[in-house]
Amino acid sequence: QLHALNPPFKAMHPTGAMLAEECVPFLMLDLRSLGLETQARVPSYGRWLQTCDMHTAYQQHERALQALQTGQPTESWVLKTPNHLWCLETLLEFYPDARLIWTHRDPGPVTASVSSLNTTLQSTFTDHPDPRAVGAEWLDKLKFAVDRGMAFDDRAKPGWCVHVHYDELMRDPIATMRRIYGHFDEAPSRLHERRIEAWLREKPQTAEGRHVYDPVDFGFTYAELAEIWRPYRERFDIRREQG
Repeated sequence: QLHALNPPFKAMHPTGAMLAEECVPFLMLDLRSLGLETQARVPSYGRWLQTCDMHTAYQQHERALQALQTGQPTESWVLKTPNHLWCLETLLEFYPDARLIWTHRDPGPVTASVSSLNTTLQSTFTDHPDPRAVGAEWLDKLKFAVDRGMAFDDRAKPGWCVHVHYDELMRDPIATMRRIYGHFDEAPSRLHERRIEAWLREKPQTAEGRHVYDPVDFGFTYAELAEIWRPYRERFDIRREQG
């Protein structure tokens, strides 16, 4: 239904009954999730979310996983949402044995992409989208998340997570996946590797179209974004993709 209402969204974030999904719907069960801000501009809620107590949200998250586990027993879950970067301490309270992966990409295109994604999603529910306001708000959210993550990195023990660069992952997904497993003293099964190969063969990145965006539409230039994000790029040696 969402794809029918908003056809461009399919190229930005493919969804389906048999596809992987982020943790966003679990956190929305407690109304503490970035997912709510993808549907509407609610700045006061956004400011509250950045500093609210996330314990009840992770209680709902844990219960949701337990419910899924009863019907589909599995040895481990692969979880993902940018929201986790805001509250790593709370995440680890509920999942102390979690194995964490932090992916890094030039945040200039990421900022433009996220601004485009959220402008598109919000346009499903409003006749008056405001791309520049969305861009400013989501730049602030991304900065807040990354700053929180770096502050946690300063306090945490070395090796608390494995750092993965986007261009490394795109260049050789299987080799990157092997390195991730190796960080945790494990190795992927050959069946797992074959499934990845099949997915890459059958579902190329542009299978649903290409997400095209321009930072100017959201009040930025790539040069300005590069300067804003310089400390983060330099800390993790992230290659600039634009400019």
